[in-house]
Formats: sequence, structure tokens, C-alpha cells
Amino acid sequence: AGASSSTVTDAAGNGADGESGAALFDADALVEQLFGGKFTLSDKGKKATLESEIELFGLNIPVKFSFNIKKNVASLDEVTAAFRLGKNDIAARMTFGTEEDIPARLTAEEKAQYTSLTEGITLGVKLGFGDISLNGNAFIGFADGGIGEVRAKFGGLGICYAPADNALYISHGNNVKYRLDLSSLGGSVDFDGILGGLDLNSVIRDALSNFYIGGGSVSTTVKVDLQQQLQQIISLAVSLEFNNGINVNVNGELFGKPLTLCVGLAHESVPEIGDKSEYTDIMNGGISADVALTVDGLRLNGTLYLEMQNGAVASVRVALNNGAVGIYYEKDVNSGADGDVIYIDLGASKIKLPVSALTSGNGGVGFTG
Repeated sequence: AGASSSTVTDAAGNGADGESGAALFDADALVEQLFGGKFTLSDKGKKATLESEIELFGLNIPVKFSFNIKKNVASLDEVTAAFRLGKNDIAARMTFGTEEDIPARLTAEEKAQYTSLTEGITLGVKLGFGDISLNGNAFIGFADGGIGEVRAKFGGLGICYAPADNALYISHGNNVKYRLDLSSLGGSVDFDGILGGLDLNSVIRDALSNFYIGGGSVSTTVKVDLQQQLQQIISLAVSLEFNNGINVNVNGELFGKPLTLCVGLAHESVPEIGDKSEYTDIMNGGISADVALTVDGLRLNGTLYLEMQNGAVASVRVALNNGAVGIYYEKDVNSGADGDVIYIDLGASKIKLPVSALTSGNGGVGFTG
């Protein structure tokens, strides 16, 4: 019979050397290292030790097994290991406990205080990127052994990814509701594929080499190669704090802008998206936005409306007003330059101004999808 083989690879099948099919770690090799050490008898054959060294993610960890021998039968006494992890000296010891060491069972009342993660997890999220700041909660649902529905609420902004529809739902307040069919963009969201190009072994080694424990937190720094996804290599300072619950803090830089992220377990629920029929298809519907235009101190406020067809702009409407002056413009993109006119309301006077008079050419204003 052939020897069994147990290996663990990353999401893309990449391993320790960044090559497809290589293992992040090889369980068979690990066992071989453990039992390939030096075995020594002592105390007239009553005690024995097995001293080995294992290699994990670039760390060489000495491991010592101590045995008691009685009537030629060996029983494990303890396992000890001592090594340096990043900036800290780590010592570990494992022994068999006694009956008194067995933890007491939780009561039904105590179990009721725990939140089940079988359906999903809710996180408090603070995200900063350049001048953008978002503060709210996110719910990550689990389904069929993977990621299910994902919902986030940042103030008045609501975002939901619904895998059953392969769609993204975006809302702001009670009136702005849009749906983006992801299949129209060429596929579905593949969370494994997004991370599939990462050399996870390199990230783990980097994290372990900069590992530090102190002041109630665990911290490290890592470099993440996102050349395949974002054409970026980013350096991140990551800390896991235990002083007040569990919080993960990340600081770095992306596209030349500061990036900060704080994530912790949250008790607040993230609301459902509600009636999906109330959401407008953003690729085949109307999109409106509040706009403001200032020209030489003259400020006009109003609304911009875009009608979309198959992801392209089909028509445009703009209405601006400041009480004294009103401006209206509309254009059917497929109608050409004919009728490409701006309507100006001055109260006592109403005038029409061809857009071609404001442009260097005679083609009017062009809109493309």
C-alpha cells in the first residue's frame, strides 16, 4: 500500500514556494520531524525523552516529549517547547490533567448568553481611506459552508450583497434604493477567487517574524502582494487587542492614501434590505442625484437624472435653480445634436441657448455609456 499524504494549500493551490500545488505545510513531513528526533533513556530505564525540532512557516521549534516507563510500558508525562516568535520568547507545556481539571458543564442559562455563529457574525466596522470615513456595522452570513448574504449599515448608507440574486443592493435613507445585477458585469462574486492569488505562506511568515505580545494586545506587520488584484504591494500594521472585548486594528497605505480599519464583535443587528421590488435596477432604470453648481459666486442647486439602458446612459435631465435663475437641460443620447438646448428662466425672460454655442465644435455635448 502506498503512503498516505496530507497537505494544506491556499485557495489557489499555491504553497510555500508560491507555486501551484505546493503545500502550506505537509502533515506527513511534520510527523516525520516529530518522531525523527533523538530518543534517550534515563533513570535506569524508568524515564525517556524524545527531542525533536519541527519547522513551521520558517520557524524552527524544538519540541521535547517526556515519558514515564513502567513494566516496559511508556506513558506520556509532558510535552514542552520553547522558541522565539518575533520579539517574544514563547514557552509551552502540555500534560495530562486529572479528573479535577475537567471543566464544569455550562448551564442552560449560561449557554443562552452566547451568540450562535452558525448563521453569521456581526461586526462593528470603522473604515478610513483618505478623506473617506465610514462607521457602522456589518453582518456576514454563512451558507452551504461558505459566505452567504453580506449586509452593512454606515449611517444612512445601506449595502447588501445577496448571493441568491447575484446582486448588490444599495440604499440611502428611505427614498434612494438601487440594485446592481452583478451578472451584467460579467459574473458573480467569488470570495475565494479574490484572495486566490495571494501567497498566504509568505504573509504568514512575515506576520510571525514581526509578532509581538504586550500591553494586552498582539501585533505584527505584514506585506500583502496585491499585484494581481490591485497592482499594489501594501504594508499593514495589524494589532489584536483584548483589553475591552476583541478588536482588530489595521493601519496601512493603499494607492498613496492612508488606510485604517477597526473591526470588533458587535451586538447591534444590521437591518434586512426590505422589499427588493422597491429597488431600481441601476443598469436599466433611473438614477437621480442632488447637485450644486457655482459660477463666479452664483450658486445653483438642483437635481441630475440619468436614464440607463443596459449600463449605458440613454438620456440626461438637469434642473437647477436658486430662486432667481432656473436652468433646465435634457438630452436623449441617441437623438444626436438636434434639440440640444439649455433652457434658462430669468423670471421675466425665458431664453433658449443652443449647447453648440458653448462648445468649441458643433457636435453639442456628448454622453457615452
